[in-house]
Amino acid sequence: MAVPPSLPKLKRTAWCAGALTAGLERVDVPAADKFRTGEVAFTLAYYGDINNRIMLEAEPHRKDFMRDLDGQRYEPDGSYDQDMATLVARPTERNTREEYRSLLDQYTDRQYWDELARIMSPIAFGSGLSERGAKKLLPDLAAYLTSRVVGSEIRDRLQRPLKQALLDGDEVCLVSHSMGCIVSYDVLWKFSRMSEYREVRDHKVSLWLTLGSPLGDAWVQDNLYDSDEPEDGKYPNNIGR
Repeated sequence: MAVPPSLPKLKRTAWCAGALTAGLERVDVPAADKFRTGEVAFTLAYYGDINNRIMLEAEPHRKDFMRDLDGQRYEPDGSYDQDMATLVARPTERNTREEYRSLLDQYTDRQYWDELARIMSPIAFGSGLSERGAKKLLPDLAAYLTSRVVGSEIRDRLQRPLKQALLDGDEVCLVSHSMGCIVSYDVLWKFSRMSEYREVRDHKVSLWLTLGSPLGDAWVQDNLYDSDEPEDGKYPNNIGR
């Protein structure tokens, strides 16, 4: 869930950067040091507040577990601090599948929907149930893919900083996770294909990393920004690798 906007942007960014730094330290300490000291700059494209709004429209009862801030609901401050500290402190060799399953068993959230979605996705698409299933299980993702208004609102959170970085001539590594992979795909396609972004058309993202990407799902592919384009207009062409 989302971090309250009243928290300084620096703190939200620091939480995410801290998690990435901890992961880097497990495989490349010098690289982690460059990240930690700011030699490698980090920008967070944040849209958790939009996701919260959509989620609560679909599941109003969740408001009872969240705090009110300027008419919107957010996770209480510090909700995940101890969990993050525990995960960061865990030695790399203990990050096994069995440990992960054990961790999930401690919580009563809906992590089992991830497994169900993974298994059911090809079946659901073949039976025409994928969109209905997504709206029920993943309302924020469904809203992004089926609402032009919501999609534009979320894409804007990535478009603005990414466009500026490309215009500044920065070497960009774009890291995206889950739904963020879809947002990144659409933004990259727009930058490389649409006339209103001609000023960045010749600027490439050096590296695009996708983690837990749903881009292979047939229903997702049918709702990407370029889904109705002819073959010569499909796919972003501004990705180095």
